Amino acid sequence: GAGTRSRSVSCSLGDASGCPSAERPAEVESCSSSAGCAWKVSSWSTCDGTCGPRSRNVFCPGVAEAYCPGAKPSSAEACDDVACEDAAGDVSFVLTLVLPEPRSQDALDATIEGARVAVGDVLSIALSFVSITIVESSAAVGGRRRLEGKSPQGRQLAIGVEVNALVEVVGVSRSGLKLLRSPAGVLELDRSLRVELAARGVTVLSSSVGEAYDPAVAPSASSWPPGGTAAPGSATTTAPGSAVESPSRSGA
Repeated sequence: GAGTRSRSVSCSLGDASGCPSAERPAEVESCSSSAGCAWKVSSWSTCDGTCGPRSRNVFCPGVAEAYCPGAKPSSAEACDDVACEDAAGDVSFVLTLVLPEPRSQDALDATIEGARVAVGDVLSIALSFVSITIVESSAAVGGRRRLEGKSPQGRQLAIGVEVNALVEVVGVSRSGLKLLRSPAGVLELDRSLRVELAARGVTVLSSSVGEAYDPAVAPSASSWPPGGTAAPGSATTTAPGSAVESPSRSGA
């Protein structure tokens, strides 16, 4: 954590009056160290009988979270009761990422792959069951839209590129669907996204996750957005990239 360190300062002439006071080095200075800092977690909560997500406390004791090394551990996961592990079906949701410019195709590909890994990890499902495809909206070209803000002087400044993607997952369990539709699950997916993208050198300015829908009633990548409107339940989410082939069960 944060603290101070000190040292002894003396004049080589033996008497402090013999050295210019204005040049006297500081005896105490501020410092910080992460030595001994480590993430602490509580036990997971028990499943509540509704197949809702389990949770636990995650904290960096006594100091700010920035002092604890490594990625912050997860604080929410799907219920592990056997009765909740049966498949609820296939789900899809809109993921929107805001990334700084410029974005190369390699960076977009790395972003999509990182997003796939994050979704798979949170849902504990094989990557072959996770598909992410860039989608277009009336406000975007190629699924990307330049975002601008104003400086204090009123000048228009480019602050990033928004990328909308349709995430489709095959064979999600009931507990996994409950997790996706919970605030804790959305936060957990955001945490996992940032960890995976940071590991690939991708910076995310902001992200959000849309509501999970059955693909039978949710828009597909080829038809979204219907009538030029946003997909139902969509919210600002961050995940740009190139199209990824839809998974098949045989590839698991």
